[in-house]
Amino acid sequence: MVSIREGRHNPPMATYEISSELDRGFNVKIIGDDGARQTMLGFPTREAAEAWIVDDRRRSHAEAQTFFRAMRQ
Repeated sequence: MVSIREGRHNPPMATYEISSELDRGFNVKIIGDDGARQTMLGFPTREAAEAWIVDDRRRSHAEAQTFFRAMRQ
């Protein structure tokens, strides 16, 4: 399981888990900081699923930074 936990300078973030299904590739299970669950289906390789997680973390972090900047103004 790959996860990001709440830190002093980081907003709460999702937890990710990669699972595989026979002949169907890899899936990414996402548990949001609010407990919401989602699954992204059909990555051809574990590496593709891991790359998607890195990209999703980057997007989520950027969105959170924008939100917190706007809240300070």
